[in-house]
Amino acid sequence: MKLAALILTCMLLSAPSLRAWPFVGMTAPDFILDQSTSGPDSIRLSDMLGEVVYLSFFGYTCSVCMADAPLSEAIYDYFAGNPAVNTYGIDVWNGPAAYINGPWRTTWGISYPILINGRTTGVAYDMENNGTVPADCEGRGHLVIDQQGIVQYYANYDAFGETERDEIITTIESLLDPCFGISELDAPGAVLLVPLGETGYQLWWQAVDCATQYRIMKSVTGDWADGFLFAITDSAVYTVAQPAENYAIYSIIAERQTEH
Repeated sequence: MKLAALILTCMLLSAPSLRAWPFVGMTAPDFILDQSTSGPDSIRLSDMLGEVVYLSFFGYTCSVCMADAPLSEAIYDYFAGNPAVNTYGIDVWNGPAAYINGPWRTTWGISYPILINGRTTGVAYDMENNGTVPADCEGRGHLVIDQQGIVQYYANYDAFGETERDEIITTIESLLDPCFGISELDAPGAVLLVPLGETGYQLWWQAVDCATQYRIMKSVTGDWADGFLFAITDSAVYTVAQPAENYAIYSIIAERQTEH
């Protein structure tokens, strides 16, 4: 009976959390943990304020955690080279650094930094139990913390696949770029034409939030059926090097281009 009760308890705790992301919108608990490598100093979460932090909690011999590892590595690779994004794995089962830094990394192809002896941190984040049941029932979860130290993505004990990987990437991208995901931009409004004497004139218009470039359309007759693309610029001012008698009618289209 004791064995059956223990197995049942473990199954219940391994199921998706009924609390549904309780930390989203809350300040992330601070922590300081050593890295699995002997070189760099310890890592303190509060030292990364102003940057985005992605945390992957795992138990070093947890089978489902191991299955998560390549997906976490994909997130790390996606933002590699961006100093505004920090990725860390946290072992909540207090495994030996030599094993984590050797066989564990080699088996799963992990290159992101790993923090060790993270059981207390795991409990604080509800990624690990408080010791009343066997530790191998829990230990798995993922967080994204924004530049102000607020949790923006939280999932524990849940199935983690490509959908969740993409959700985390989208969350991080939206934190790095407040214009991320905006597909339609406001129109710049009327175009002001400012003469520059005999050398030409300038076109001025209202800058549009989130626009990365402007397409300048030109019509000589005012009938946009004969309109054409005149120029592309990233500024809300454009100099036209033409005599004043060559004035035309202009329209501005605001656009946004993204790297990914």
